[in-house]
Amino acid sequence: MDHCRVQLWAKSDPFLVGTLLLPPPAKFSVHYLRKMALYVRSNASEGCYPRLYWRKWRHIACGKLQIKDDLAWIYFEVFHSFFERSAAESLEWAEAASSCSSSEEYEALKNK
Repeated sequence: MDHCRVQLWAKSDPFLVGTLLLPPPAKFSVHYLRKMALYVRSNASEGCYPRLYWRKWRHIACGKLQIKDDLAWIYFEVFHSFFERSAAESLEWAEAASSCSSSEEYEALKNK
C-alpha cells in the first residue's frame, strides 16, 4: 500500500481576524452567564427573549458585565455571524452602516 503524505499550510490571517486578542472580561463566568440568562428570560416583553437585540445586549454588557461599548458590539456581531444570513442581507447591512454620517446615526442603525 502506498501511503499518501498530506501537508497542510494554514494561513493565520483568518484566525487572527476571527479571534479577540483580549482576555475575556472578569465577569464572563458561569455564574454571571446564568444570571444573564435569567434576566433575559424575565424581561422577554422588553425585547430580550427569544431574540436579544442590541439595545438590551448593550445594557447587559456595558451596565452589568462592565464591558466597553465597542467590545460589546464585537461580541454581538460575532454571535450574529453564526446565524445564516444571505449575501443580500449582509450587503444591505454593510451599505447601510457605511452610509452613516455620524455615530448617532450608526447607533440608531444598530438598534433596529
